Amino acid sequence: MKIKTILMQTLNYFATLVLLIIASLSLVFNTFVTMDWHEIPIISYNRIWLIPLFVCFLGMLIIAQPILQKIPAQVFFAVFFLIFALMGLYLILNADTKLSLSDPFFCINAANEFNHGNYMAMEKGQYLGVYPYQLFWVSLLRIPLAMSTSVRLIYILNYIWVLLAFFLSYKITTLISKNNSSINTVVFLYFCFLPNLYHNLFVYNNIPAYTIFLLAIYFFIKSFNINKNKYLYYALTMFTAVIAYFIKNNFSIGIIALLIIYWLSSLNLKDKLVITLTGIICMLGISLSITTYYGSKAKLESGMPKIAFVVMGTQQSGEKYGRFNGYTVALLKQENYSTMASSQEAKKDLLKRIDYFKNHPQYTLNFFAKKVITTWTDPLFQSIWDGPLETNGAKYRTHIIASIYSSDGKGILARISTILSKITALTVVLVSIYGATKLRNGSLVNQNLMNYGNFALVFLIGGFAFHFFWETKSQYVWQYIDILLPFSGIMLANLSDNLRKLRKKYRKVEN
Repeated sequence: MKIKTILMQTLNYFATLVLLIIASLSLVFNTFVTMDWHEIPIISYNRIWLIPLFVCFLGMLIIAQPILQKIPAQVFFAVFFLIFALMGLYLILNADTKLSLSDPFFCINAANEFNHGNYMAMEKGQYLGVYPYQLFWVSLLRIPLAMSTSVRLIYILNYIWVLLAFFLSYKITTLISKNNSSINTVVFLYFCFLPNLYHNLFVYNNIPAYTIFLLAIYFFIKSFNINKNKYLYYALTMFTAVIAYFIKNNFSIGIIALLIIYWLSSLNLKDKLVITLTGIICMLGISLSITTYYGSKAKLESGMPKIAFVVMGTQQSGEKYGRFNGYTVALLKQENYSTMASSQEAKKDLLKRIDYFKNHPQYTLNFFAKKVITTWTDPLFQSIWDGPLETNGAKYRTHIIASIYSSDGKGILARISTILSKITALTVVLVSIYGATKLRNGSLVNQNLMNYGNFALVFLIGGFAFHFFWETKSQYVWQYIDILLPFSGIMLANLSDNLRKLRKKYRKVEN
């Protein structure tokens, strides 16, 4: 067996383990994050009726495959896309534009100041002095804010990003499969996974970065199928992936996942080197452009040392396990905003925490178990918490908005959203386990599906491992589930087809 095959199968086993962990925890637990600045995760057991409801949902999708096969994919997508667009439009037109004093607010405020020649936000102790890696995102915000400083405009632009993400997910699926039932299943699952809808009001870098990363994945799939312009698609893949990274640094995980699949593929060595070098050149070029431009405006601070986020990811504050607790900001302030001094202090704190974990194994197990549970079992992945909340001063204009953004999460629409997203996520994760098995035993022949499936699984491994140690929030991990949608939807159609064949086989034996 070739080394590349062994490595790919090893990664597949790791991904299957991660999927099993997420599925097992999601079947038992549910996490609700309080709708306020404290964002305290509350763990509870799932209601007993959730399992039969999930079984009905999954069974319905399996049984409906022959019907979905008869509906043209373009028509099915057009109908659900229109409904999705109208629902999103309702949200952005009726939601309050008051933002809480958090990252979205500070980024918009800094962009407005930059447009007026004020670069104070880059000074030591100021927002971009602490988080200089937000400069690229703030630069993008400057473009629309130069026309209008209205938050409603940012909502509209975010709405466009959300619609583009839906469209790109559909287009990626059509590259992987030409089967109507497969494509229609993916569209339906995407529609039912409601963080995709509620992110219309999350005016932060996550959504634009994710949308651009989906474009990178589209080019990635295309690059395996084109010989004449393959170098163009290699370049487009790496360029868009790097852009996504500069908007939201977490997508470094995505870049690594893409490179892993490229290097484990059957591409020749020259192509692999070209792809890697293109990524490095894009990374260095964009970084140099940012530092050169903003370095001419104000002194560039190094900001928060990354190790501080790892330390915070190992800390407990009440019922918050590895979540934001102010440690990073307090540390930097304590060390007079010196990155080097803060880094040294963080290393000491991390060693103390590791030593504590070693001496208290039962606590360590409990800590990381609760950290994983509160990260991966929130059905809405804080997509409602990310919007304008009454607890932060927002006003609800309509009963529908109030029902979705209810402060206790008990509004009718909030409950329906939670249940629907829960059973959709469970479907995606469990069917992906079936898909991972099919990839591992070599029973899939669709090369595009294999490339995408392997990528999605490696991306999931990276996201799970990263937030196991790093500061965590459920809002940080929704994309690892969302990226599985095309793979799981196609594999669900495959499962349905195999079950029908098995049924016919047994009928013949009986006769």
